[in-house]
Amino acid sequence: MVSQSFQEPSDESSNEIDLFSNLDLPKEPLRGQKFKQDTGLYINWLDKLTDEEKWQAYTFFTRTSSGKKLAKNALEKYKERISVNQGLGRELSEARENLLKLENSEILAAGKWLWSALSKRGHERQQHLLERDLVHRDDYNGSVTGLQRAIHDIEEEIEKLTNTSGEKVKKLGKRVNTLRSILKAQQKTLEDIIRERYGDDDWNFIQSQLRK
Repeated sequence: MVSQSFQEPSDESSNEIDLFSNLDLPKEPLRGQKFKQDTGLYINWLDKLTDEEKWQAYTFFTRTSSGKKLAKNALEKYKERISVNQGLGRELSEARENLLKLENSEILAAGKWLWSALSKRGHERQQHLLERDLVHRDDYNGSVTGLQRAIHDIEEEIEKLTNTSGEKVKKLGKRVNTLRSILKAQQKTLEDIIRERYGDDDWNFIQSQLRK
């Protein structure tokens, strides 16, 4: 019987021990809201008890010293748990706000670094990228920076061949234009990805920050 589970310890007074046996329990049902309001407790198994067992539990927690003590301790632990959860909630909210701030974004920091790396030339640029493991060593020659280096080398060759036939210079010029088009297309792809995932405003903001 549930009433036995609420028996007082043997060292309590006889009046408190015999409380349930002498109690004229109410006949109307005991609602969970009243139980919670008067005891400060919410018991999820309350609905599984009979009306008599509910009133016995209610009486134990509201009219016996040990029951009141148990209810008080449970309520204090509940409040402590709520306080801890609220603290964690505030920390989570602050972390979420900081994450959403664009100036703290890792994407912006990476964009600034990449802009700086691509502004370098030749071997210096290559080593700068490889030090961060941003470009796989086996695929590096096919990267955007490789195209920029090829353009630079061809432009230098054009300068050496200014006195050669105009046709050869014209062909080299077309090659430069082709490589520039490829480079521009790849850079455009990066812009499209950022615009698609984060929107035009974020892309414009990133551009303004990178040019500072």
